Amino acid sequence: MNAIGIYHFLYMPEYKNTFTKAERLCNKRIITELFNYSGNQVINEYPFILKWQVNQTIITSFPAQIVITISRKYSSKAINRNRIRRQIRELYRCNKNRIYEYLELSHVHISLLLIFVGKEGLDFEFLKNRFNILIERFIKHNG
Repeated sequence: MNAIGIYHFLYMPEYKNTFTKAERLCNKRIITELFNYSGNQVINEYPFILKWQVNQTIITSFPAQIVITISRKYSSKAINRNRIRRQIRELYRCNKNRIYEYLELSHVHISLLLIFVGKEGLDFEFLKNRFNILIERFIKHNG
């Protein structure tokens, strides 16, 4: 077991695979900053755009808070947008531990904005593969 593995085993809190209210970003000021401020860091990985900023004002028990948006431009019917939003929440719920491990090691709290810009009708496996690539690029970009 390497040093990071030992550190993780001894000191890292264990997060459940849930998506609670505390993990959702609801602060309107921070959401507006994520949308409008050009100094945010951005990763594009079709069909996702991930924007984030270091969160110094609101510290929660979770290292990251996220908001997921889907424009009417890409899916005109609400039922399709809700389906895609559920799929993205499931992807985040299952893969958030990889993000949390990295953030705990770097002692950072961040706010994430995940924008879906793909066309409707994308299958779950395609979204899953692209989301995994997005997470790897996020960790590599910050690490």
